[in-house]
Amino acid sequence: MKISQRMLALVVSVVALPGAGCQKPPPPSFPPVMASPPELPPASVAACAGSADASSLAELMRNRFNPLLTSISFALHHEDAELSDRMGAVSDATSVLLGCVQDVTHRVPPFTLRETGEFYHFLDRLQDTALALEMAAVELDEADARHWFAHLKHECAACHARFRKE
Repeated sequence: MKISQRMLALVVSVVALPGAGCQKPPPPSFPPVMASPPELPPASVAACAGSADASSLAELMRNRFNPLLTSISFALHHEDAELSDRMGAVSDATSVLLGCVQDVTHRVPPFTLRETGEFYHFLDRLQDTALALEMAAVELDEADARHWFAHLKHECAACHARFRKE
């Protein structure tokens, strides 16, 4: 039985929903607006900077998102350093990740209106989850930071299942 990308995205996003087997409260959220880019106060966001090219959405994902997610994963699961140093690295990388989420809004592929709304919905959820990760890191709560990082990876997988072209 072949599963469509839309069905796979739905299944992955249901699994990633706060409350679906998750005992943590949902991340803070701003009022959802389906067809507009997500926004955050500037204090939570750092510039999505890097030396490699990121002029397209694929390059932004490959050259900004992937290295940031790797550095967050390393700080949470592998680095042998003091908790405050590791959570500082997570917080810093997550601030840049939030800036990159904002940059994605300038690289939206040529979607239909419905697809654009869905895409912004996925970005909004990614942003809310990244903000929860950043807050856990600032509070030096390693367990919550790991928890929200797992949700962040689910948000990425759900969006990729729905929109990524192979």
